[in-house]
Amino acid sequence: MLRAYLDAQTVKCRHAIEALDLGMEVLFPFTSFHNASFDLFIRFSEGKLTLEEEEMLTALGIKS
Repeated sequence: MLRAYLDAQTVKCRHAIEALDLGMEVLFPFTSFHNASFDLFIRFSEGKLTLEEEEMLTALGIKS
C-alpha cells in the first residue's frame, strides 16, 4: 500500500520506492506466497493445473 501511495504522488520519491521494491524482493521467500507460487509453478510445469488455475494464470498474463 505504501509503495502504491508513493507511486501515485505527483512528486515521486524514487529512492523510497526502490528501497520498498528491494525489501519486498528480499522478504518474498519468507512469505506463504513464495510456497504457494512455487507449488503452482511445479503443477504448471507438470501440466497438472486445474482449469481455474489455468484461467487465473491466463488472466494474469502468464502464457503456458
